[in-house]
Amino acid sequence: MAGTVSITLGRAEALILFEILSREPDRPECGKFQVPGNRDADYWAFDELLGTLERVLPEPFGPGYDQYLSDAAHNLIRRRGRLPGPDHT
Repeated sequence: MAGTVSITLGRAEALILFEILSREPDRPECGKFQVPGNRDADYWAFDELLGTLERVLPEPFGPGYDQYLSDAAHNLIRRRGRLPGPDHT
């Protein structure tokens, strides 16, 4: 299967996804992102998405990233709402 696809994301979604994907894979005991199924193809697909986000997002590599990330989270929750339950922030 060859070819590419284009995905349009809002900046808030892109920053949140970058943060999730940039966590060290396969260490859920430390609160880290775990690749579903722990399969090679899953890992490489997430790695490609992370690499793409790294190329288009300047915020993670500049000053004030924590504030950008916090603003992105608040923006996303304001637009989409909170999930039910006490553990969703």
